Amino acid sequence: MSKEYALPQNLKIVFDLFIQGVDSNLKAEILKYKGGDKIDISTLPKGDYILLILYKGKVIHQDRLVVSK
Repeated sequence: MSKEYALPQNLKIVFDLFIQGVDSNLKAEILKYKGGDKIDISTLPKGDYILLILYKGKVIHQDRLVVSK
């Protein structure tokens, strides 16, 4: 399994990412991310997460992320 996650390259704007455990504890925060760049998720423990993409302080996309090691 890949330990990287890439968002679609058609998201050319700069935005913020938050990876949140399903228990609502914030696990990672990536500020000023550019679409198409890879995100290293190797430090995340096994589990289910919610990936939130924010642009100008508003959630523009939400996705489920499952990490299995």
